[in-house]
Amino acid sequence: MTKQATATAKAKNLKPVAPANEGSVSKYRNDEAVKTIFGVEGQELAGGLFEDSILSAQGVDEKGGATTIVGFVFELKPKGPIEVMLATHMGMVHVAMARAARRLARTNSTELAESYDKAFNRLARTFTIQMEAFRKHRNGGNQKVTVEHVTVNQGGQAIVGNVSKGEGNNEK
Repeated sequence: MTKQATATAKAKNLKPVAPANEGSVSKYRNDEAVKTIFGVEGQELAGGLFEDSILSAQGVDEKGGATTIVGFVFELKPKGPIEVMLATHMGMVHVAMARAARRLARTNSTELAESYDKAFNRLARTFTIQMEAFRKHRNGGNQKVTVEHVTVNQGGQAIVGNVSKGEGNNEK
């Protein structure tokens, strides 16, 4: 069994006592599986992110918020501490967004519905911004565009190959 598979199996057995609190969560923070899940070398960072993930999911209407956060980080396979923190924050925002959506669906109050709708929309925008930041960080800000089909009419011109924007000639 690979190190990652072993860590995944161990992580599935990380079940804090309910309701989770700092004392019940902190007993898992030094587990090697937590470092592997978050993809970091430092136990303090891994343990801190794990605790933050669990404790931020408190008050979720249904079970699984903390599992969602940790699973989200694990599936993104972050490379380095910045990506780990971004992935953790994205997971937290996703769980909060799901919480707002559930509450919006269940309320009969117009005032509460407006509040939950506003929270959901803000969280959705935040998540989109976080995804873009994660993508830019991982790809160095570079985008790749692949053109599948090009039509060149008679008298038209097309360039085939790598095209980059040059500095050009600034002389007048």
